[in-house]
Amino acid sequence: MEAPRPVAKPQVLPKTVAPRLPVPATGFADIIESRQKAKMEDEDSFLALTRNEEPSEDEKLRSELYAQLVELRNRMASECGYAPYMVFNNRILLTIAQACPTSLERLGKVEGVSEAKLNKFGGRVVEVVSQFCKDRGLQPSDDQDEVSTDASSCQNDSLNYLMQELN
Repeated sequence: MEAPRPVAKPQVLPKTVAPRLPVPATGFADIIESRQKAKMEDEDSFLALTRNEEPSEDEKLRSELYAQLVELRNRMASECGYAPYMVFNNRILLTIAQACPTSLERLGKVEGVSEAKLNKFGGRVVEVVSQFCKDRGLQPSDDQDEVSTDASSCQNDSLNYLMQELN
């Protein structure tokens, strides 16, 4: 039998005096503070947008039509097994609500409405728009070739719709 080997005791290394690394200028607290500041600025700009004058009666009606079109779009999408944006995206729905096309021909002139979408979904959209216009006395736009699709108009319509939903 062999003699047991002596077990070496672990050496305790001397403490070193390493220089401390500088703390980054943007620590966790700084990040949190900047996010809170940005959030407050966003809320302030949102409140500034919402403090504008009350929407006109026409804008309220078009926001109501937009809400109905969103509901219709979601129903049609679930029936077909599509994602809602594949039927019509929000910008197209806002444009439709703005233009109030009461015929398939006029709906086909709306930017973003392809012939395939017109054939598949157009009839139901025109039916909803026509019924809405008839019930509310809303007149469709005559300048269908000049339907506005600019971002600011769509953003204003979206903002009006959201404000109505919040109230």
